[in-house]
Amino acid sequence: MNYLVLVNKNNKIPSNWSNQIQLIDIKNLDGEIIKIEKETLEKYNELKKAATKIGIEIGINDAYRSIKEQEKTYKQLEEEKGLEYAQLYVAAAGYSEHHTGLAIDIGLRQNGQIIEENEEGTVKLQIYEKLHPLLADYGFILRYPKEKEEITGYKYEPWHIRYIHDIKKAHIIMDNNITLEEYLN
Repeated sequence: MNYLVLVNKNNKIPSNWSNQIQLIDIKNLDGEIIKIEKETLEKYNELKKAATKIGIEIGINDAYRSIKEQEKTYKQLEEEKGLEYAQLYVAAAGYSEHHTGLAIDIGLRQNGQIIEENEEGTVKLQIYEKLHPLLADYGFILRYPKEKEEITGYKYEPWHIRYIHDIKKAHIIMDNNITLEEYLN
């Protein structure tokens, strides 16, 4: 399986992708059943334990989304916030990393309670920034880093992480503050 698959505004999910991944059901922070790629979940659980050791409670808000779910998410945000906003924060159906099963939207908890985010996702930003240095040790990268909007096409999302499997490559990306696009080019 190609854990470095590039899905973005210009690269659609490969048509045979669903044949390459093993999705499993889990409960997200809200108790809803969602899907995630098997190895991604295993490594996420290791990351979660490491985060706990430094006083950070994390959970999964979202992971895999089907094309239909992505269409619904996009349309809902467009109706609520407008087209321009939707284009900055949500991929069009077929062009979302969430279709891979390798992307995770992390949620934070404090004292067992979910910490709600504001529109910019900056509530408890310092907690996310404390978590980011742990990502590469478990094969994850921060997918939409600060000041990389022109490359990724999306605003900074401190909660959106992506599993790429290879710890060495994850460290190259994270340690050099580059995007997956930059690494692959």
